[in-house]
Amino acid sequence: MSLVFSAIAPNSPLLIPSVGKDDLKYAKKTMEALEKLEENLYAARPQTIIVLSGHKKILNTSFAINLTPRYKSSFKNFGDFSESKEYFCDIGMCHHIREVMEGRIPVKLYSDEELDYEISVPLFHLTQNLKNFSIAPISFSALDNASHLNFGQHLKEIIFEDTKRIAAIASGDFSSRERKIDAGARLDMELIKNLKDKNSKKILRKNRDEIFGAEAENGYLSLLILLGIIEDTNYTPEILSYEFPFDVGLLVANFKLY
Repeated sequence: MSLVFSAIAPNSPLLIPSVGKDDLKYAKKTMEALEKLEENLYAARPQTIIVLSGHKKILNTSFAINLTPRYKSSFKNFGDFSESKEYFCDIGMCHHIREVMEGRIPVKLYSDEELDYEISVPLFHLTQNLKNFSIAPISFSALDNASHLNFGQHLKEIIFEDTKRIAAIASGDFSSRERKIDAGARLDMELIKNLKDKNSKKILRKNRDEIFGAEAENGYLSLLILLGIIEDTNYTPEILSYEFPFDVGLLVANFKLY
């Protein structure tokens, strides 16, 4: 059945009610958009969710796949010791990705049962009612922009040859506003316009210094992989929300597939 859902979602821990608490009132648009995205994912009935993120395991010269039978999400590092969920790995897909990428794209496997917030936050919001699914957590790398798009293109081949219903979610926040408010806002607006125009080439050509200077690499690199996955497919970009309540750009977007 291959790809049935694709989207990008923010991963700020403050979006978890027990962590953000009263601050969530400043992210009303984001929370409403996440509810809408959750409905879309539920309707797509994925059997496997590929989550593209970074932070915990970023390698200089290789992408990384977290392969372990079970995962646990936790927000204890943010003061919440009660909210915890368990997820299962699509072991077959993780191994298959590594095997297919051999000689094409550098990919390494590692094993860590504890999911970081970059994966846990979007899964918390988007799988509230979803049952009987597994996940494949994939980390972006320090490689160049083109390598990320290329990696996504190779992932697309694997996804479309699979018989399962597969969802691909890019997890990440965009520009930080703490230091360069105008530059960060301008960068995010350009990215959103490029997404609406389906102009992957302009997104690919974004200056790395500008991206990293605005601390937007978290969302940008995950997005590049996702764009590689949906490239040349029939989709419509739907920007569900964009705001920056916690001094960081939060984008929720669905790439409606046909």
